[in-house]
Amino acid sequence: MHKEFVLTDWIRITRAFNEIEGEGIITDKGNTCCQSCGAHELGSDDTPYVFFHEQDELDAFGDDAETLDSDLYLSYSDAGTAITAVGILRDHGLQASWDGDINRRIRIAV
Repeated sequence: MHKEFVLTDWIRITRAFNEIEGEGIITDKGNTCCQSCGAHELGSDDTPYVFFHEQDELDAFGDDAETLDSDLYLSYSDAGTAITAVGILRDHGLQASWDGDINRRIRIAV
């Protein structure tokens, strides 16, 4: 018997991040411990970036690691990167939003 393929939130995010990388933007999913470390590690040169850190991942995905249990927040390098990322995330069926304030992160709603 075939196991039915389920397009999980994690898969959607992974696919969106792959497309974002195709735009020349570095992405990272949960590989840094916090926002400060992620911005420091990814922002060491002028390359734009989008990421969520380990704490964000644990808060948003809980024990499931496939489906969002609560909103996920993404950090980014600049406004243009945020706009590009939100568009691509939406194209992949995620409820992404950003209010244009560079002091606030991108939100992917449950």
